Amino acid sequence: MWKMILVDDEKIIRETIARVIDWRALNIDLIGVCKNGLEAFDLIVDESPDIVMTDICMPGFSGLDLIEKVRMAQMEMEFVILSGYGEFEYAKKAMEYAVRYYLLKPCGEDQIVQTMRQVVALCEKRLQLKERENALSHRERVLRTMRELGAALAEDAGRVDLTLAALRQQVACARDAAVARAFCVQLLLSFWQAADSIPKQARMNLLFQLNAAQQAPQILELTAQGLRIPRQADAVSGQYKDYIRKCIAYTDDHYSDASLTLKWICENILFMNVDYVSKQFLLQTGQRFSAYLGRLRIEKAQQLLARGEKINWVAQQVGCGNNPQYFSQMFKKYTGISPKIWQSQNGA
Repeated sequence: MWKMILVDDEKIIRETIARVIDWRALNIDLIGVCKNGLEAFDLIVDESPDIVMTDICMPGFSGLDLIEKVRMAQMEMEFVILSGYGEFEYAKKAMEYAVRYYLLKPCGEDQIVQTMRQVVALCEKRLQLKERENALSHRERVLRTMRELGAALAEDAGRVDLTLAALRQQVACARDAAVARAFCVQLLLSFWQAADSIPKQARMNLLFQLNAAQQAPQILELTAQGLRIPRQADAVSGQYKDYIRKCIAYTDDHYSDASLTLKWICENILFMNVDYVSKQFLLQTGQRFSAYLGRLRIEKAQQLLARGEKINWVAQQVGCGNNPQYFSQMFKKYTGISPKIWQSQNGA
């Protein structure tokens, strides 16, 4: 299923489109309906949808602002523009951001369905091309599978036998003990990282034994032991699991990066599934990743504004890029007032 969000400031339009179209028949999962561009961008940061259908003219943070912000963050997704008569100049501007699809309001169900079929076909074609161009070696594919199995096992301990069965199959195909050991170590590290409640000394002892093992049966037996090491008592309330702490630490150090997203952190730092981490971030911290990042950026912005720094420069320093309007909207969302007013009240 391709993930999609719908953005329109007119309630009746967004609710009607969301309701009348059989999205699942189009292989689309409508994961969110937003009333403005700022709300939509937060959802995009959290969920990384494949498709965004957006109104082009909205007060404050417009559809064009949203598209520009997403392109600046180098996130790959297809946009479908919703526009009324007399807004063609805006549509031409959107085309500069590689927007291919345009629906003229009012649009009928058949028009929407036909357009979305084209969008889905393009998404599928692009995915196939990307898979061909970035074809992973067998070893890399298996390592990725081991990471996913480890994270899934941490969530459901009842999958141990199924996980070991999948591992045995891959070890049997491995060309030597070193490759088999790499598969097993990756599975264990992913499981331990996600579980975050396995005694550290037990981990180290097992890794030393695995490093010395030379035969597949011994490697598999040690791996099975690693998956069944008794867990420590649950972390005390308010203490995050290791991968959430790493996510927060990286965000705290790189909040000034305008292209920072939870998906990038998961793929390049945590090596975990973004959907799983997104849910766990909300469960453990009580807030979505986008909200944490937004509040962090505003707190940093307040520190700079209090020193008398210029608003445009501050926007760039806290990851809002060269877009003071977006910064102003986000600042007001978290503080209730504009950065200009806040600085006049709190500046040096």
